[in-house]
Amino acid sequence: MSLYLYAPWGSSLSVRAVMTTRLGGLGGAELYRGLNLGPNSGDDPARVAAHWEIVRRELGLSRLPLLLNQVHGRDLAEAEPHLAVRPEADGWLVRCPDLPVAVQVADCLPVVLTRSDGSLAALVHAGWKGLAAGIVDTALDELRKGYPGEIWGWVGPGIDGWAYEVGTEVRQALLAHYPWADSAFRLSADGRYLADLGRIAHELLCREGCRSWRSRAGTWSRPDLWYSWRRGQPTGRQAMILWKES
Repeated sequence: MSLYLYAPWGSSLSVRAVMTTRLGGLGGAELYRGLNLGPNSGDDPARVAAHWEIVRRELGLSRLPLLLNQVHGRDLAEAEPHLAVRPEADGWLVRCPDLPVAVQVADCLPVVLTRSDGSLAALVHAGWKGLAAGIVDTALDELRKGYPGEIWGWVGPGIDGWAYEVGTEVRQALLAHYPWADSAFRLSADGRYLADLGRIAHELLCREGCRSWRSRAGTWSRPDLWYSWRRGQPTGRQAMILWKES
């Protein structure tokens, strides 16, 4: 049986969100061992497909989640039942019930957003590039169109802030979009910066008046639970999955 993290709002909404871990699965090479859900990770495609079927069955989904060709941008795709190809985007907008979607991550942040009445939800893949490009802001804008109610958000597990070393250009790109985020950076021992992306995303949601939860789990520090690109490549992928119940 696999292990999942569930959205912190429980059953109070029709919107469901679940984060997979690497526990479970059908074995494989050491760097992929566990419930690898990355079709392009380099693992055996048949094993990855079998893992997705395990997830579908264990979560009681009516169909396999729709996937994206993720490009570290800010574009969102509308989830539709009969998409012929994977959209090139880094986020989903979900209106239809019983239509699960997913983003794949291995250090980048999965961020879930939903209207408090459940009428529209979004799921984004936010690495530093997507965060700096404003993908979370884009999703917020879409959810707010014509909706006066509260937006709820969940920032899922990403790389530990103390383990994510970046250069000056990354810090400058993020501060150009979020000038209030300086406290999310610390100087590292070699004069670079340690960046806490989860803190930036969570604070953004709070500043925008959202009701926000943030997972404190770190992908780098828990190889038993998470794949991490920074810890070792090649590697597998976990997924955040979102769907609306009818």
